[in-house]
Amino acid sequence: MKAVGLYRYLPIDDPESFLDLELDTPSASGRDLLVEVKAISVNPVDTKRRAPKDLVEKAPRVLGWDVAGVVKSAGAEVSLFKPGDAVYYAGSIVRPGGNSEFHLVDERIVGRKPANLGFAEAAALPLTTITAWEGMFDRMGISSSGAHAGKTLLIIAGGGGVGSIAIQLAKKLAGLTVVATALVDTGSRMDELIFQEFKGTGNMELVLDRKLADRRVWPAIDITQSGTRREELLHDPDTLHAVTMLRRTLTTMHHVDAMEQLTKQLGRFKTNHEFIKLISGAAGAGVAG
Repeated sequence: MKAVGLYRYLPIDDPESFLDLELDTPSASGRDLLVEVKAISVNPVDTKRRAPKDLVEKAPRVLGWDVAGVVKSAGAEVSLFKPGDAVYYAGSIVRPGGNSEFHLVDERIVGRKPANLGFAEAAALPLTTITAWEGMFDRMGISSSGAHAGKTLLIIAGGGGVGSIAIQLAKKLAGLTVVATALVDTGSRMDELIFQEFKGTGNMELVLDRKLADRRVWPAIDITQSGTRREELLHDPDTLHAVTMLRRTLTTMHHVDAMEQLTKQLGRFKTNHEFIKLISGAAGAGVAG
């Protein structure tokens, strides 16, 4: 069978850091499944295992442990799957990985591929989903059946692989209110894509700006990029109108100037209510005039 592997742990730009190989196709025995690999994904575990070091393997090392594929054959003791079943899993790192046409895996760590997902989509899920599930439901003791519904969970790095899965599990299964952080100014198109995707599923976003922090403007919030959806459910009509007028004014300004001006004006009043009342009066006078 064809495979991709290595003998030496070289820098990734070395032409021999990965090699195209021809290996013997393994046979399934015991509780092993022989899976015809349809898709694999790359995870930090692959990077860590392949990190450059002074070691030469006698047999080729094959990486890649997040796999989706179809059962080709099964060992004599297999009871959960049969040839033809579509499966996905995070394999064992003490065994050869799945960067090959066929892969051996113990049936006890295998799941049935969701019918509504393609093989590539399914291969992207196992390790991140297991990590998020175990962290929330096994380690933290959060109920997956909704017993803690309505409580709030803070997820740091919600734009990452584990964080993005944890957000979905927390909302869909646990019924939690999720507050998550994400980096959006990294230069990575993927970070920006994930942020935009999850922004559309939430109720509000609060975008912090490094330029404001550098100028010691607190809170360092980018007003133009931050906002709340369905504000009409939060405010009475007069307050909503005042907030709308305020945002329209601030969005015409540079976001650094906007936050500096807003904090300066807020400092003149004891409460937000007094500030909003002034804006409502000014807006009303403008309409009357």
